Amino acid sequence: MRYSSVHHHVVFLLSFTSITVLALDFTSVKAKLHQSVDLTCEHECSGLVKWVMGNQQELLAHCNQTSCSSNKGYQISHHQKRNVLTVMEADYTKRTFFACECNTEDICHVRLCIEPVKSSVQLNPGEDLILMLPVPEPVEVIYNSSGSHEQICTVVSRLQCKDEYTQRVSLRYPNLTLERLNVSDSGDYTVRDIKNDEVIHVYTVFVEGPDTPKEQTSAVPAWVIGLMVVLMVLVGGGVAVIMYLRRRRRKVMLQQSEGGASNGATAKESLDKLL
Repeated sequence: MRYSSVHHHVVFLLSFTSITVLALDFTSVKAKLHQSVDLTCEHECSGLVKWVMGNQQELLAHCNQTSCSSNKGYQISHHQKRNVLTVMEADYTKRTFFACECNTEDICHVRLCIEPVKSSVQLNPGEDLILMLPVPEPVEVIYNSSGSHEQICTVVSRLQCKDEYTQRVSLRYPNLTLERLNVSDSGDYTVRDIKNDEVIHVYTVFVEGPDTPKEQTSAVPAWVIGLMVVLMVLVGGGVAVIMYLRRRRRKVMLQQSEGGASNGATAKESLDKLL
């Protein structure tokens, strides 16, 4: 009976501990690639504070009542009710969970995620598109264009692509190359981490060539240019006519003025003779 009672107490304590651990929720923090990010634990701790990373429980930083210490690439800030671990340069090797401990007991779990990188790429027909695969396999490449959405390649142990891409895609880790692009290859190429269900990189690709639709250019339409030429000719012709008419009128008025003066002189001479 005594052994049974002790056994039940042990089972109860283990169960209670498991429930406590499960109740400790994860919070997620997103960081930009290669930039610093703060992991915050809003819990009171008056003893020894430690931050560890991943299942290996790698010690990153700790603080006691008098001093703090941290590994290269990390900084710790400790107050009684707030503990902050700064990751100085977030990258894909740090995409895991971090635990904050107070006197060897977990008080916070924070998962670090990396925001998807977005790139715009402009290519000419015949050029190659290079996609970076910065995380270990398995990954997939998804192509989006004009409403279509399809997985074109995966890297799971080896490279596998759809039939129409097999002869055009090669893998030399960490670069996946799509060769000999044409205008119809324009669109979004998404590199996605299958294991962690995270988008790693989105490439927006524009392939421009002689057959690129005119709507994509900013040139003035030909009919507008033609209309402008016609208007310029009409305006120029109208100005020329007006100038001609003005010169003609001035010439007529001058002739009339000279004729009147001549007639006046003749009449005076005739009068003088009569007298």
